[in-house]
Amino acid sequence: MWLLRQALAAVSGGDATALVPVASAFVALSVLQAAATVARTAITRRISATVASGLRRRLHAAFLADGAGGAVGDRVAALAEEVDQVQYGVSGLVTALRNPITVGGLLAVAFGVAPGLALPALGVLAAAFALGAALGGRVRRATERGRAARAAMVALLAEHLAGIEVLRAHDAVGVESARLAALDEADRRARWRLDVVRGLPAVAVQVGAAAGLAGVLLASRPLADLAEVWSLVQRSLAALARVEVALAAPRPPRGDRDLPQGPVALAWEAVTVRRAGRAIVDEATAEALPGELVALVGPSGAGKTTLLRLAGGAVAADAGRVRVGGIDVAELRPEALHAAVSVVPQDGMLFARTVAENVALGSDVDRGRVEAALRDAGAGFVLAWPAGVDTPLAERAAGLSGGERQRLAIARALYRRARVLLLDEPTAGLDGETAAAVVATLRAHAAGRAIVIATHDPAVVAACDRAVAVRDGRIEPSWGVEVPWTGSSAR
Repeated sequence: MWLLRQALAAVSGGDATALVPVASAFVALSVLQAAATVARTAITRRISATVASGLRRRLHAAFLADGAGGAVGDRVAALAEEVDQVQYGVSGLVTALRNPITVGGLLAVAFGVAPGLALPALGVLAAAFALGAALGGRVRRATERGRAARAAMVALLAEHLAGIEVLRAHDAVGVESARLAALDEADRRARWRLDVVRGLPAVAVQVGAAAGLAGVLLASRPLADLAEVWSLVQRSLAALARVEVALAAPRPPRGDRDLPQGPVALAWEAVTVRRAGRAIVDEATAEALPGELVALVGPSGAGKTTLLRLAGGAVAADAGRVRVGGIDVAELRPEALHAAVSVVPQDGMLFARTVAENVALGSDVDRGRVEAALRDAGAGFVLAWPAGVDTPLAERAAGLSGGERQRLAIARALYRRARVLLLDEPTAGLDGETAAAVVATLRAHAAGRAIVIATHDPAVVAACDRAVAVRDGRIEPSWGVEVPWTGSSAR
């Protein structure tokens, strides 16, 4: 107001030269406020983005380490939308705590007080808008970078949530958490830069308008802004409550024992698993010895996959025990269990990495071992590709056939040199020749390993040493009897 009074006094006194220092002071004040606006935006966004980034990483680590947290949709919402809502709330709180002084030019004052200044002021104002428009290109580029960073992070999150069991079974949680941290950092930086850059056009217009009009008005932000911040904070608190529920979910206990060296046997001892009030595995007892190929056969829904998941540590038994090397899997360190027991699920989950990174998932890449594992798994075709094991796979390995995906998944298990190998329908959807090659691969690597295959394929059953029939969650060894679900005789 002091500057405005000085300008009015100069005009009323007919001293035009007195307007020069007043206008210069006004422009300087505008530049200072513009710099303060950019600085406070950068600080506000950095604080809120840092809080959200830390919260997202904690949620991600909890979901991957424990495989818990509800449905995939809920987990995606918690990791993305709800964390973003928390970020908006933090930003709103920081904004509400500041008491900015805004500067605006009053075109009406320029016309009313000094009409002769109006046209030059309009010219400067037009130049300011042109500068703002030019800065819009930077905003668009920053927006594109922000979207690309967010897309990369969301794609990785979707992969992780779809492949939790694979990551845990291969001790890849730490490696993949670091990968997420890198993408999350890139996303945080991109979002922060975007929030800063997108304010530049408005700042340029504000400064130019102020210079052109040579007027100043000091005012606080309307109280309506506080109501908007209050609403934003309420939405943020609701989202934060849901995030806290996910973080506070009970975590399964961890064992602390290690396995002895050498081949190990796998045994289910009167194991029961209940879901929705019924037993999907009911007092099941069976074993697989080193050097054996054991087929689990039975109708769909009989409990075969659950038995494999029990042995891999993905499912906990409600009663009974699963032993590897004579030790209850619940007593083993997860790292020890996953090093000894490798699970090849039916879908053969592959990630958007190179072939080598997929095969060595959770471990350092040893190119010689990767290539040997590929050959042993019947996936030597990869070595003929132009980039070989460095070939990047598309998301979910799009473009590969079911047989190719399955062989890469088996190569991953062989790379780990697991002592117990569990395969769920490894020949499902494969033609006879490809299925025979997969079975031959497993037979060639049976020495010293206990291999269990859940299957409906008569050829697989015939290639196994014995079969275990599964019906309504109950299993019992079957030697030399007709297995009705396959039409084959199990030895």
